[in-house]
Amino acid sequence: MRKLKISSLFRFLSPFSIVFSISFVLIASVFNVHYDADIDLSFVNKTYDSIQQNTIKLASGAADSAENIKSRFYVFAEEIRPEDKDEEDELYENLYSDSENDVSSSGLYDFMINGNFVYMSQHDPRWKDMGVKAGDSIDIYGCGPASVAMIANTLTGIDTNPYKVAELMYPKGLYSPSAGSNHAIMTDGLAHFSIKSSGFYDYSPDAIISELEKGNFFAVLTKKGLFTNSTGHFIVLAGLDKDGKVIIADSNSLANSQKSWDIETILSQAKYSAGSGGPFWLIQGLAGM
Repeated sequence: MRKLKISSLFRFLSPFSIVFSISFVLIASVFNVHYDADIDLSFVNKTYDSIQQNTIKLASGAADSAENIKSRFYVFAEEIRPEDKDEEDELYENLYSDSENDVSSSGLYDFMINGNFVYMSQHDPRWKDMGVKAGDSIDIYGCGPASVAMIANTLTGIDTNPYKVAELMYPKGLYSPSAGSNHAIMTDGLAHFSIKSSGFYDYSPDAIISELEKGNFFAVLTKKGLFTNSTGHFIVLAGLDKDGKVIIADSNSLANSQKSWDIETILSQAKYSAGSGGPFWLIQGLAGM
């Protein structure tokens, strides 16, 4: 019987043994384990458990990252806070109690903030229950379209409302039913109405006050805090009062819209992780003017 030379055997096995050895070392280094020549079933079980745990962690991390990324570009669900609802209802009732229109049947009617800015509420009975798709409603998701509608009504005189704006923005990818508005609604969305809007990056009180003194407006994305319980909420800086404080149009709160605010408070509530040029967008009127 011929003896198989060791050198021949080595030449035959070496490609496979080298690949196996390298693979094994890599796997061991990834999972930070020590290994011996004798591998038992416990090592396999530990490796399997480690893979499972790391997979769960990766999946969880990916979900968190996706949510964080989405929050940079979209405004989520919004509604009147339970503690504010009674105050809001009373304000609505008092505001229109002298009107010849019946609020309960005709809905709330637009009024001016600071003498020239059209205010619209996302909770207005005329459109609050309307939505682009099933499950969607302006009442909860409409701060973006409501803010755009207010600005468009004020600057162009066009007859639009939050629901019409949401319906218009949906095919453009600027409004997502049952999710909210893409932050770009304050640039691309306003551009649909030929309104000049751009990100404003000087976050100093003097710079913002200076623009408001010129008669310009700002759209502002606010974080969870004074103006919202959600991950983000649009308000509009509509002008200044006689004392130089900021007058806002908050589609989610009539009460907020009837107060004056320190610019420092507004700055403290802005969501600086906003995308599309936010959290401050300077509104300078109509394009070409």
